[in-house]
This record gives sequence, C-alpha cells and structure tokens, in this order.
Amino acid sequence: MELYFHSLTNLAEARFAAAAHPKFLGFCFSPHSPNAIHPIEFVQIRVWLSGGVIVGQFLYESESEINKLLDSLRIEWIEIPADHPDIETLSQHYKLITFKGMHPLAQFSRAKDIQSIDHCVANTFYALENYVNIADTIQQKKPYGIALSGKKIDTEVGMTDLSHWMDIMEELDFH
Repeated sequence: MELYFHSLTNLAEARFAAAAHPKFLGFCFSPHSPNAIHPIEFVQIRVWLSGGVIVGQFLYESESEINKLLDSLRIEWIEIPADHPDIETLSQHYKLITFKGMHPLAQFSRAKDIQSIDHCVANTFYALENYVNIADTIQQKKPYGIALSGKKIDTEVGMTDLSHWMDIMEELDFH
C-alpha cells in the first residue's frame, strides 16, 4: 500500500515523511489554504529531501497561475479538486491526483490516461480510538494507498510533534 503525506508545512514534517519512504510528498501552494507554504520555503525544504514524488497542491487557482508557479519549481504532479474547471488542460501537462470534498486521493490519474483507483484516506485528525476502524476499512477495501495530512502541532517554538503520524503508521503496520 502506498503512502501520501500531503499538506506538509515545515522541514520537520517533510523530513519525517520522506524517511517513511512514501510514494508522494505534497506541498500546498494555494494562498487561501491554512496549509499553504511559500515557494521560497518549499525550495529551502526540498534540498533536504530525497525520495518520494513531489506533488504541488492547489485549490481552484487558474491554469495560468499553476503553470507560472510550477515552471520554476520543477514539479510534475499536482493535486487539484476533481471539479477544477481546468482539469482537462491541466491533465495534458501534469500527472494528477484529484480529490472530492476534503478527501485527497479520491482518484489518481496520469496525464492523458485517466484511470481511477478506489482509495481509502486516513487523515491525522482521527482520534486514537478510530484507528482500528481505519485499519479495518483498509483491510476490507485494500486501497492503493492512504493519505496523511500535515498538521502543525508545535510543542515549543521550532519543535513539531509528529507522534500523531507515528501512531497511525504503527496502527496500520507501516515500517
């Protein structure tokens, strides 16, 4: 099963995520999102990462806004809402992850080869008692992957608590 860490907002999250050897590492560039990261911060973080496909996450920015930003960042994959008005033209230039509502990984698609795969999403906002339900659902549906959302929990300035990810990964038996 593949892992997708999305909405990464800082170096601690990104390095932890990369160390788990995920398929995808997502960074949100939509300025209206609480998980938005400035492109300069992203560039500074990216030099510390190895492995994983980088995904640029957007909401409803126009195709020209997305292209303008991604031309300088060398990102080939994007995550956009399934009902994005420019989805057809964007799918000709980028490999896509689309989502419906608040659930990323609703389907994966590759440029000019849109193939949907059912996905199950595990987000970090689930309480510990719900992990068993997530694990059961994953065991029943056998999804392609799960998504874990970046979540800033600062224990003190500059220190991020990543135990929520460790708990989920342990419960779901990721090593």
